[in-house]
Amino acid sequence: MVTTRVNAVPALCPRDPSVTGYSDLSTLQDDINLVKEESSTNTFNPPPNTQVFTICPGTTFRLTGDVDIGNQGLHFAHSSNLPPMVLQCGLQGKSSDSCILRGGLHHVWIDNVGALSFKGITFQAATRGSVWMGTGQNEIAFDDCIWQDNTHEWTAVGGANCPNGCAAALAGRFGAANVTNCQFRDNRGKSGAVYGEGMEYTMDRCVFQGNTGTWTAMDGQPAASAITLVNPSSKLELSNSCFTDNEASGPATVKVDDSSKDGTTATVSRSDTDSTLTINKNNFFQNNIVATSTQGQYCTNSIYVYSEQMDDTCEWGDASCCAVAEDCASAVVSSSTTFPPGQTNNRDIFEPTEESGAPYNSHAARWMSGLGMVLGWTLWWV
Repeated sequence: MVTTRVNAVPALCPRDPSVTGYSDLSTLQDDINLVKEESSTNTFNPPPNTQVFTICPGTTFRLTGDVDIGNQGLHFAHSSNLPPMVLQCGLQGKSSDSCILRGGLHHVWIDNVGALSFKGITFQAATRGSVWMGTGQNEIAFDDCIWQDNTHEWTAVGGANCPNGCAAALAGRFGAANVTNCQFRDNRGKSGAVYGEGMEYTMDRCVFQGNTGTWTAMDGQPAASAITLVNPSSKLELSNSCFTDNEASGPATVKVDDSSKDGTTATVSRSDTDSTLTINKNNFFQNNIVATSTQGQYCTNSIYVYSEQMDDTCEWGDASCCAVAEDCASAVVSSSTTFPPGQTNNRDIFEPTEESGAPYNSHAARWMSGLGMVLGWTLWWV
């Protein structure tokens, strides 16, 4: 791939003079706008080189903004003729180089831009959702990115539902996003961390920890804590990912709405389209909390598949430990398990040890140990 490093105002990075990049947000946005302006007057034949925007290592962009004055977030929008673009942290695009977008209403707004990649970027503390992918045919990629402490619980005037599902970290409509080696930690939104309406998400080796979904059945759209998908054309391919310590006021850690089983344990197909949901490829769930229901319709530590045509199901992850953990051998359980919502499954009480390589909760371990002692004494007494 031929690339061009864009920098209309070249600057040596303060902490690493060997890198030429951006340490000023307005300059970065100006250069993005410049590419947009040039693309609007060119047909690009042959196709243009990939445009790479490099953020200086150790840079924190502190965003401000409210509903009255607008937002300082980066905007990639309204130009389908844009060339492929990459926004990366340092020369290698690694999150360890600490390039942070912090605060503001949102961090990035994407709409109808074609191919766009983010590498090694950290998104923190947005108050109306970190990244929004609009209605254009976006092809977006995130690699080694981190979303942390973002929120989105705003309700429009008159109580209307959020058009983007009020996801705290990542939301989109009718596009495609490839998310690899990313982390979603301690985000809080009505639809949890990630929302998709007509989106095609491919997620591999991602970690979801400590996220909260606050929408309940009383709100009309009970959501999940990590990923919530609606619309028959949505698609999710999920593999080698870990879900721990997430909490939902709705049915599950991951919720897939308006779907029907196609007869296999690994794939769920929409009833009215050809799009598919591929799940349970070495995914690990532990210590996640969901709402209770007297009808037993919710799924603990699993994926909730809702269907109007068939019975709802819970789909268990098929990994015995977190694939991205250093000590995990990524061992896969023989097959994924499907069971009716509300039914107990022995994986629900799987408790790893410190030696197993899975995330270990010492408080839970002590509680289970104590419970075992009580049951043992009870059986002996009887």
